[in-house]
Amino acid sequence: MARARFARRAADAWSVTVVAQQPVRDVSGAGGLVVAGSASALLMVRPGTQTCKARPQLGDLPGPAVAVAAEQARPWRYAVACAGGIAMMGLPGDQMLTLTSTTPEIQVTHMAWARFLAGREQTVLYLRWTDGAVGRVRLDLGTIEHLHVLPMDAIASDANGVLAMVAVRRPAGDAHALWTRDGIRLEERPVQPGPSALAQPAGEPKSDPETRVHLAVADEAIAYAIGGQGAHVSRGIDEDFSACEELAQAGPLAFHGTAASAALFGVVRSAAVCAIDRAEAGEARDVQRVVEIVADSPDSPRIEALQWDASRRALWAASPQAGLTRVDEPGAGGHKAVGPS
Repeated sequence: MARARFARRAADAWSVTVVAQQPVRDVSGAGGLVVAGSASALLMVRPGTQTCKARPQLGDLPGPAVAVAAEQARPWRYAVACAGGIAMMGLPGDQMLTLTSTTPEIQVTHMAWARFLAGREQTVLYLRWTDGAVGRVRLDLGTIEHLHVLPMDAIASDANGVLAMVAVRRPAGDAHALWTRDGIRLEERPVQPGPSALAQPAGEPKSDPETRVHLAVADEAIAYAIGGQGAHVSRGIDEDFSACEELAQAGPLAFHGTAASAALFGVVRSAAVCAIDRAEAGEARDVQRVVEIVADSPDSPRIEALQWDASRRALWAASPQAGLTRVDEPGAGGHKAVGPS
């Protein structure tokens, strides 16, 4: 197995900017609108800009932000999941749609915008709750339509709106991933659950970072990880999942693009170091250490979400301890995001 190393040449090194030092739990922005959520504010970088704006007034939201999802294309809508429900913004007339939860103990944990071209192009917001149920928001009715699928552990979409979901915490034979390009036909791939995945029954809240399921998708490629126990990847509908040895301790994941052959980013963490590694696909097996955060205390920061932003050629990382960080690809032009204003 190749060991992760920093680039030997300065021209091949990624540049790092801490955009906001306030704690953030999630970040979304595959199409250029970047949104990050924390307990006290929403942070936003609008398409075509480099400046990060803060929206500190959260009194109109149903609680602190838990998860965020930014639409991949115009009209650039975005959604915020809170303890008391979800809020959708960027609607016509600058309206906000708020859907409150009737069961407070069941909360939204993951959100993903999917874009389908069946008949006419439409963008749909998918939700996953702590009990594993998955639904999608009907904007025309202001309601949520529940999907008839087994409880899922995570959902995700790529910059083109391809959607994937995975159920890892299932008995052998039931664990599987679902993938769709049109929102109608769901392609299924078997998943082999690890012992730790079976230790917690499906449907229970997964608030512990060590047990949270992370998911990334790029066209037909799907990658998942349970906590920091390593990435498993399938790069085709008929391809089985296999462990990515180069990211054997990875947690949060993101593909470097929307091609099924895209490299995979993974967060690797130890007691003293939190790092982001990048593993190439195929037989090259090259793995590069993109960024490394060395802890000043006995416990290193956690990165809980990654997002590749092709419009800026940058990787965004959300951390409750280190804040919102932007990592620019080598040769991206050196554009830096300005801190929140």
